[in-house]
Parts: sequence; structure tokens; C-alpha cells
Amino acid sequence: AFGRSQVLPVLLPVLQAHPLLIPHISFSEGLVDPIKEGADIVVRIGGAEAWPPSMGHRVLAREWHTLCASPAYLANHGTPLLEADLDQHRCIAYGWVDGRISPWNVADERGAVRHRQVMPQLVVGNGEGLMMAALAGCGIAQFPSWLIQQPLQQGALVEVLPQLATEGAAISVAWVKRREALPKVRVVLDALMAGLS
Repeated sequence: AFGRSQVLPVLLPVLQAHPLLIPHISFSEGLVDPIKEGADIVVRIGGAEAWPPSMGHRVLAREWHTLCASPAYLANHGTPLLEADLDQHRCIAYGWVDGRISPWNVADERGAVRHRQVMPQLVVGNGEGLMMAALAGCGIAQFPSWLIQQPLQQGALVEVLPQLATEGAAISVAWVKRREALPKVRVVLDALMAGLS
């Protein structure tokens, strides 16, 4: 979802300005090994500390995790004012086919991050699907800040319990060092570093 909504819009003007540049762009929910996959550049959320010495890398930003719901859901079910109120609400969680459900990261009174297990009424396996469910009024979900910026600005989603928002994973770009001086790699790297910082 990050690649489609944030990275691709940065790259498309570069490709228009450099018509001889023909990149192969792919998106993955999992961690890609750029050496094994033969990729020159990788944009990743999380795992920034695990790059081998053959890779250059830079952290561009950090995401935030926040709870949101649609105005229609809140009109029908009320707005939670305390964390304990979430127990009375429909929750939408991120999960995997094997049945694992991702806990929500929430801040305590001192700002420390802790995991909160939710009892969801709906489990969705990708961020875009999670957002579609929240926009449709299915409940409250936790989102990374980059995914919900536009729906929040448009009023399609509303942040709830902002005191529970937490800093999330690092967003980084990494590249194969021995290829970084190639013009095709350099122009894309420069665009990503400027556009995603």
C-alpha cells in the first residue's frame, strides 16, 4: 500500500522526465532481499537496521499509528473517550491467513508504547482493505499515518483517542552500493530521498 500510494507518485514524474529510463517496479507485503532479488533500490517500512554492508541506506521518515473511524460509524455508535471504551466498539484488525491478528500499538499515560490485543469483528489482510472497511463504517481501525492522510483531510475518516497514537516503524530507502553511481540509479534515489522525506 505504501508503494502504491506514496512511492509510485514520486517516481512517475521522474519517468516522464527521463523516457529512456525503464524501471521494473514491484510491490510486496513482505521484506524483499535486494541482493537475492536483483533489485537496485528498495523502499521499506521497518527492518532498517538489518541491511548488509553491501547496501547503502537512509531513514527518510517514521510513520505514526493512529485510531480512526468514519463519521457515520461514530454517529451510529458514539465516539470513544477512553481506551476502555474500545471494548464496547466494533474493531477492525490487521491479520494473516494463518489466524494471527496484529495487536494495536497504543501509548500509555507516560507515552510508552504497549500492545493492546483487540477482539475484532472484522480482520483484513492489507492496509487498503482495512481502510475500505473503516470508510464503509464497519468500525474503528488502527492505521499508519501515511495511509490515512488524505481521508482525514477530506473528513472521510476521523481520528479517535489521539492520546493513544504512537510512533511506528522507520521508512527507509536502501540501494546496492556498487550500483549507486549509475545515472539511472542516482536519479531515482535522489527523487525518492527528496519526495519521501
